[in-house]
Amino acid sequence: DYKQPFQTKLDSALVRSCQAELEDQGRDASVRALSSTNEANVFSRFGIECVAIGPGQSVGNSHAPNEHVRISQLYDAVRFYKGVLERM
Repeated sequence: DYKQPFQTKLDSALVRSCQAELEDQGRDASVRALSSTNEANVFSRFGIECVAIGPGQSVGNSHAPNEHVRISQLYDAVRFYKGVLERM
C-alpha cells in the first residue's frame, strides 16, 4: 500500500519550535528528508503538521536483533518533547 510522503513547511511554528528547542539543548537542529515508515503521512493527509523525531540512533539500529535506545537518550527525548510543548 503506497503512502504519499509528507512534507511540513520549514517555516511552520512546529518546525521552528522543534529547532529552537534542539538549539537550546545544544543539539543539531538541521532539517532533512528521510525515507522511513511512520504515521506522519497519514496525519498530514488530515492537515496535521508533523515532524519525525525520536531518541537514539536510527540508521543501522532499527529493526535489528540488538536494536536499543539508551536510558539517557530517553530522558533527553522527554526534555525535548516537554520543551516543544511549552513553546507551542
